[in-house]
Amino acid sequence: MKKQWMGAIATCLVVLGVASPAAFASTSQQNTGSIVLNNDNLSSPHTINQGGTTYVPLWYVMQALKSVGIHSTWNGSAWTITTSGNNVGSGALTGGAGNTPVSLNGKHLVNVSTIPAVDPSSHHITTYISVHDIANVLKQLNVASTWNSGQLSLQTPDVAALADAFTNSQAAPESQMTANMAEHIQLTLTSKGKVDLQGTPSSMDIQMNMSMKTGTVNGQKAIYLRITPDIPSDQGSGQGNDAGTPQPIQEYIEGTKVWVNQGTGWTEETSSEQLIQTLESQLPTQDINFTGLRNIHSTSSSSGNATQYTATLDGSSMAQLLGPVMQNVGASAADGTGMSPSDMSKLINSVLGHMHGTMSITVNPVGGKTLITGENMTIDMNIPMNSLPIPASAKSSASEISAISLHETLAAGYTYNSDPITPPSDLNAAPAAGTSNSAASNSTASTSNGSGQ
Repeated sequence: MKKQWMGAIATCLVVLGVASPAAFASTSQQNTGSIVLNNDNLSSPHTINQGGTTYVPLWYVMQALKSVGIHSTWNGSAWTITTSGNNVGSGALTGGAGNTPVSLNGKHLVNVSTIPAVDPSSHHITTYISVHDIANVLKQLNVASTWNSGQLSLQTPDVAALADAFTNSQAAPESQMTANMAEHIQLTLTSKGKVDLQGTPSSMDIQMNMSMKTGTVNGQKAIYLRITPDIPSDQGSGQGNDAGTPQPIQEYIEGTKVWVNQGTGWTEETSSEQLIQTLESQLPTQDINFTGLRNIHSTSSSSGNATQYTATLDGSSMAQLLGPVMQNVGASAADGTGMSPSDMSKLINSVLGHMHGTMSITVNPVGGKTLITGENMTIDMNIPMNSLPIPASAKSSASEISAISLHETLAAGYTYNSDPITPPSDLNAAPAAGTSNSAASNSTASTSNGSGQ
């Protein structure tokens, strides 16, 4: 049972002349878009596409800027922006043959093209501006913007720096991590469970000390991970050893090859290899961890060059991001569990959807680049059993539990020293899982930094 626990714990203006709202509506197409600021979805305004140019209501853009301290007004014919001189460009923009003037801190910036049209949300005529002109104006405010598939994504300089730190950390040629994780798992028993499971522990506390190195071996990305579990003696190790002394778990990854050693020798884990190939082929892995952050705030260190970030973790967004690969992941993970790939996919989505957490991230300049040097994370999940797809063979056991809750904390530190990885010497003799000397595979442990991907 304890091994099953261990296995279960370890993944957003081309210039046009003014047109009347009636004439404009007859030659354009309306869609629903979204405005995302620093990963937070602020609004879902209706957008208009005409002649290959996309327009969004100016009011929603102004509200997004207001939330980060950039104030602006619209008087019906001009857009006036006021903000700190420390974070803005200087001088007027070239071009801009539009009909609407834009000023920044009292100086003319550019003319943009605006079009009046009815906003379906308010049913009032409002001013629309193209995403091209928005990008030009926001660039002078040091706010990065991208338009992709109906989503206008805005990013302030401090959050852009965090995104760069994620990318730089994952691209570092070599990195080292040390971490400690503490986890409490609690089962809420039904009346039936209190009777049937009397005397069986309904909770478990686990601590794990982890160390990891990343680098390049034989021209491929390599990871060497060591996990030392610490389970209190009264809960037992469940690994056939003396109670309270579970064996360290080692994992070595080279390219898409995965080997695991749980104290009985190295075993090649082919199912994990298939999962890695699926993730690498279908996910933007360099962005996945950063994309899951919400409510990002930064504080610069009063001494030194460190920047401290705090954020919340959004399980629903992670589930949505992982959606395209859930079916394939489910097919790999379902093998041997008695669950169909579809049900396993639903299970993973349900677990991610119930995840809530907070994170503190430390970023420092290292070797001329900003890199993540520390993380502290707290994750909480409370999963009702009736929200999970339970296979028929397990329904009797599941009826004894009404909910599973988890509280996890992780503290990790990262360095980026030149310290090459030396592969385990006995990998060549490792059998594939299911042939001989096979041990049950634990899920690949990973941290938010992603340097181990």
